[in-house]
Amino acid sequence: FNILQQETPLHVAIRENMISKFIDILQEGNLYTIHNLRIVSTNDAYKPVKGTFKGLFLLTTVVKKISSISISIPLHYFEFGSMETLAQRMDDRAVLSTTLIFLQIHN
Repeated sequence: FNILQQETPLHVAIRENMISKFIDILQEGNLYTIHNLRIVSTNDAYKPVKGTFKGLFLLTTVVKKISSISISIPLHYFEFGSMETLAQRMDDRAVLSTTLIFLQIHN
């Protein structure tokens, strides 16, 4: 199963008791191969990215940094939505949505 074929950001979680195993290996902005990652359907009340799957690190997960490929990975991810999309998400807590309002005050 290759989640990248879907071109969808994937939320991946590491349980608190496994953080020490991966904290020195994973660094933001790098590219990795990850083996033994459990992919599950997500039905979380809140999802940081849109999608139907979530990755879970296991005790048997193996992470290796790929240095031979140079790729630009954005540090932040967001998408613009129409007012109609925001209205449809009004009572939906699954995807974090917000509205930015800019005011220009003239004296």
